[in-house]
Amino acid sequence: MAIVLSHQSALDCMGLQWFDDGLPRCGLTSADLRGPTQEEVHQMSMLLYQEERPLHVLVAPSANRRCGDTLVKHRFARGLPPDSFFRFHHGVYVCSPELALVQMAKGADPVDTILLADRLCAAFVQDESMVGGVRKRQPLTTTAKITEYVRKSPGVSGIAQVKKALRHIDDEAASPREIALAMLLCLPNRLGGYGLPPAELNGRVTVFGEQSRGCSAAKYCDMLWRAQKVAIEYESSAFHGNAETLRADSRRRSILQASGYQVVTVTNSQIKDPREFYVVAHNIARLLKTRVRTRVQDWSQRHLDLRKAIGL
Repeated sequence: MAIVLSHQSALDCMGLQWFDDGLPRCGLTSADLRGPTQEEVHQMSMLLYQEERPLHVLVAPSANRRCGDTLVKHRFARGLPPDSFFRFHHGVYVCSPELALVQMAKGADPVDTILLADRLCAAFVQDESMVGGVRKRQPLTTTAKITEYVRKSPGVSGIAQVKKALRHIDDEAASPREIALAMLLCLPNRLGGYGLPPAELNGRVTVFGEQSRGCSAAKYCDMLWRAQKVAIEYESSAFHGNAETLRADSRRRSILQASGYQVVTVTNSQIKDPREFYVVAHNIARLLKTRVRTRVQDWSQRHLDLRKAIGL
């Protein structure tokens, strides 16, 4: 019999280092499930949080769903794809990133769903024990995997919300500020963004010739509009390293510029200040040969709401 961590507890579990290298996926049915004992709830809460917090689990449709202060039970959904779970530890399973996203999307604000999806698709996880508060790792999922999961789960509650968010999800973000930058610039006006065309995060560019010391070399841009040859470099000593790394960033910008790319450097202070960021957004729009158009009357308030949602 299996205990299955779901919703926020599944997401919190994915922050543990055990998930950095991935875990094998599997399928479960409602007949496989059992509720945890009070002692098991305590042990898992201490593992995840080092304190007592509500633990979210899946239970069979016929099971008693009475909840307490330390346990929240959710009904197992029918029609889940066979790869919806990870085997975590000795009879304990965890909902997959795609399923956890669907669970959290039900009734959530669209911006919160997009933000969560971006974090699940990112090449980092937040970790306060690390310098800069992040730990690099392989993405837990990708936009392509989420798209396929949505296709396989048409009747599952929360799928409609994830389907609407899909066009705005980005892969491979390397830091929380890169996610914030992409959302501010590229989300549509109705969600508080500037509505610029979608960009690649950490897009790979191959440069040749003298600027790369006579041979081909791969460079990565924090944000890249490939067709327009416009790139954004986010400058932050916290997330991009020490002074030596910043010098390497400067050299990379020079190489990209010599290869015909227009490179815009954006700082943390510019992202945090709405007035400064207004100038940045309009400058990028000019390089992209487009215009910033705010087509909703209360866009300024929506933009402030977006900033609040992403922690600015």
